[in-house]
Amino acid sequence: MEEKILMDLPCEQIVIGTLLNRQGEWLENADILSDGLFYDWRTNALYKAAKAIVDRGGQADVITMLPELERQKANVSPQDLAEISNHVSIQAVRPYVLRLLDMQRRRDMARIAMRLNADAHDESKSVEQAQTAAQGELNGLLVTASTSIKTLADVGRDFTEDYITANRKGERRTGLPTGFKVADDMGGFQLGDLWVIAAESSQGKTSLAINVADNVARHGMAVAFYSMEMTAAQLYARMVAARTGIPSSTICTRPLTDGQMEVYHRASTEMGQCHVYFDERSTSSLETILASIRTLAYRKDIKMAVVDYLQILNVNTKSLNQEQALGDAARRFKNIAKELNICVVVL
Repeated sequence: MEEKILMDLPCEQIVIGTLLNRQGEWLENADILSDGLFYDWRTNALYKAAKAIVDRGGQADVITMLPELERQKANVSPQDLAEISNHVSIQAVRPYVLRLLDMQRRRDMARIAMRLNADAHDESKSVEQAQTAAQGELNGLLVTASTSIKTLADVGRDFTEDYITANRKGERRTGLPTGFKVADDMGGFQLGDLWVIAAESSQGKTSLAINVADNVARHGMAVAFYSMEMTAAQLYARMVAARTGIPSSTICTRPLTDGQMEVYHRASTEMGQCHVYFDERSTSSLETILASIRTLAYRKDIKMAVVDYLQILNVNTKSLNQEQALGDAARRFKNIAKELNICVVVL
């Protein structure tokens, strides 16, 4: 039953046979063709050999395949090659290639399901990490070269709409409003970018980041905030203080006057409408923060993630020194910003 669901040998043979007899089909199906389409070991070996010939600018056919199979030490006999090359589609081979792509995706789904089942019984791995890893792979199942490759005209059309037209209309399409005029005049914090806020100790980095996050949230966009030093309650107090002008130390430690309580409740009600998320469980290491960012990007559509701060983040890396470790962490934060099209701010 599993073989019938996850592979289609006659279809694999037709695709290989057609490719060996009609060279034009390589170009027509270049956006989908890959060795992962071929589950049978013989068709897989034949595809790899044929692809090597085509990549060198040659023509893959029964004659040129024999020396290539020998060069690659593929255990495919001349009889197998001759037999499979006789399976040729009369019409375009595209429907058969799409059928193989569907089979490949189903095999990948089964593999992801098997790993999820194993992770479910492995208590050393968090549910969040297992879920986000599987979610990322599932999202990638529908990506092919035809969906991921853009022409210059495609990029130009999108750029004109997102930048040129938006700027002429006075609309901000990609920049997150920070609330600070100098930064906003330069376009704000851009999606897909990593921003690093650096300064000596006690110079206001956290206060700056909190104000930026709060301003982005006020404009209706979701934000995630990770702090290795402060609890969610302490961060909330800092946000309330920024909105009310009441020092956070007063809010946390002293009875508020009637006037202060009125101001506090008004600010608290407004903040309740903002989408700011704190994941205190995920601030122990770089891996858990990255997993949490992915989860919140998929579930809550966050546009910004703030990490406070980099030097005390537990970076699991084989780098030899702290500089290399921090560089590795920054690279991974940049990668996830680009992957999820969000802004990542690291202090």
